[in-house]
Amino acid sequence: MENMMDYLRWRGDLTFGQDPFNEVDNQLCSCFAYLELEEIFDPVQGGELALSLACKLYFDRLLGREKHLGALIPPVVFDLAEQMASAPRFEKTRITAVREVVKDDQSAPDGQVQWSAMTYLFEDHTMYIAFRGTDDSLIGWKEDFNMAVFSTVPSQREAAAYVREVLLAYPDYQARIGGHSKGGNLAVYSAAKCGQDVQDRILAVYANDAPGFPRSFLADPDYQRIRKRVLLILPDQSFVGLLLYHDAPRRVVKSCEKSIRQHDFFTWQVERNRFERAQGISGEALLLRKAVLAWMDDMTVEERQAFIETVYRMLTTEACTVTELVENRATLLRSYRKLEPEQRQVIRGMLKKLFSNGKEVYGEVLHGQKKETPPPVRKRRSGQVFVTHFNGESLKGKAKKKKS
Repeated sequence: MENMMDYLRWRGDLTFGQDPFNEVDNQLCSCFAYLELEEIFDPVQGGELALSLACKLYFDRLLGREKHLGALIPPVVFDLAEQMASAPRFEKTRITAVREVVKDDQSAPDGQVQWSAMTYLFEDHTMYIAFRGTDDSLIGWKEDFNMAVFSTVPSQREAAAYVREVLLAYPDYQARIGGHSKGGNLAVYSAAKCGQDVQDRILAVYANDAPGFPRSFLADPDYQRIRKRVLLILPDQSFVGLLLYHDAPRRVVKSCEKSIRQHDFFTWQVERNRFERAQGISGEALLLRKAVLAWMDDMTVEERQAFIETVYRMLTTEACTVTELVENRATLLRSYRKLEPEQRQVIRGMLKKLFSNGKEVYGEVLHGQKKETPPPVRKRRSGQVFVTHFNGESLKGKAKKKKS
């Protein structure tokens, strides 16, 4: 069960001239982008640093401090970063335009903003613009939920402006754009909305198990111009990557984990210079997607917004990060009890709808399976009962043989 770490051991000695940029390199860069390099880059002057030097400066600053990126980011990210920094494959890679934005404007319904990006410059005059997924802050999760309410969210619009800024700053470079989870969503949106004059320089867009978009976005001419250059990479039991809607080319890969744990990029299986292919999305994942979409369609926009605001208020009563919630789960119950009665009713009502929609979707599947299963025929032989399945076509064939 080999993963990205094994890929670096196998092929980290090959330059991009010997083995061109591939889908595993895309995921490596998306993963490295979770490192919080903002402290070592001047936010005004910017500048460029070799990837190896940026990594060294980052770990020098961490001396004596806990290596921790939140409850959802596995600590093996630090090991991978050090391995990338020492690999000849990334020896000439430079990092620039490191950006992190976090805002919490309580006066606006979509005032929560969280996104981060960095740009890799390669020796062949191509770049990879990596968007980080949702971080440990609850602000970021609130904006993720807002994607189910608003046609666009602030991070998407700011990400498009960032891509345009970088492409204009490096006019002789061609670009690949990507990210994991929410970062993949920002990559697709920014590639579509960065402006047609720079859009032609985009070689590929990678959405690594990234949530989708409203149907209206998929019909937008800006997106349609870039659609064939988008690659959606999903594990075979994906949940996050099946949220909302995608219509870009899809690649389904194997994971050594099950269900939501497949969202962890370190569980994706690698063979040579690509991810190992799976046969397709599992039936269980497709059923779950259908149930969630039915639940969302059963809510008005106002109900969605009220539900999200209430849940966010509950989560932030006694915590600011996902880590705080995971480490002290009792805070959730206390926060729920502190809500007003009508707010608790909002949460109970939406969860009741989710259960009802899920029950209906799974009930339809079970009903369909019963209709497809042929009725059993009972035979009695020597005091025992044998159950077989009735096969009309087989009986017809036997009758023809008897006549002949």
